[in-house]
Amino acid sequence: MAIKKTVLLICVTLALISCNKNFYQVYNIKSDDVKTNDNFLVYENEDCKILYNMWSEYGNPGFVLYNKTNQDLFVILSRSFYIENGIAYDYYQNQITEKSVFLSEKQNTSFSFLTSLANSTQSETYKYRNYKNKIGLSSNVLSIENPILCIPPKSSKSILKYNLRNKYEESCKQKLNHPKRKVVLSKFDKESTPLKFRNRISYSFNKDGNSTKNIDNQFWLSDITNYSQKGATKIEKIKNCKTKLEQSIKVFTISAPNKFYITYK
Repeated sequence: MAIKKTVLLICVTLALISCNKNFYQVYNIKSDDVKTNDNFLVYENEDCKILYNMWSEYGNPGFVLYNKTNQDLFVILSRSFYIENGIAYDYYQNQITEKSVFLSEKQNTSFSFLTSLANSTQSETYKYRNYKNKIGLSSNVLSIENPILCIPPKSSKSILKYNLRNKYEESCKQKLNHPKRKVVLSKFDKESTPLKFRNRISYSFNKDGNSTKNIDNQFWLSDITNYSQKGATKIEKIKNCKTKLEQSIKVFTISAPNKFYITYK
């Protein structure tokens, strides 16, 4: 009886230790349309360069579009889509977002005004509604999405809206969920994969959207691998140049622009 209790206690202890540690489920993405260049997956034609880096929690299928030409390039968001397993999701959603911005520490002052700006990443119209409070002057900023995104010559803008996954795939076999270092959970080919996604990007050199060109970058999930904390990360020391003190930080050793991860216990 004492031996059984000891074995049970050891099993419970190991289970508790496992629950307190992070594990990482890593998704590997493949594509025939892009090439790996440093920290990006790159598609390029005579007009523009499109850069992807999906490495993030839950995956980022968004992109940075660089205008290679000497004229304005207009991305027609109302005709551009993120397409996952055959379902199209709009890049233009006619959204109005509101942000609170702290302006200054002044009391007994209030004002309001309306202005139009060209944001460096989204080209939007802003309305400022200012008010006073006891601490200082703040502002609520209304951001109105535009259906056309203008990218000046030799510059870039990012388009980021969606995630690839929101939960991890759990196996019925516990040893696959909590490996010592890593274990391949699933492998797929282009036909059997459960995840296919595309970015269909429409652009023109006319603001009215005439004479559009289309880019269609396609991707698919090739495998899923589970990692322990030891198998996925390492500790690096960095020195503060002012205090000269060293600080230990945890960094991934498995990151790549064609991968993304989900953290689980």
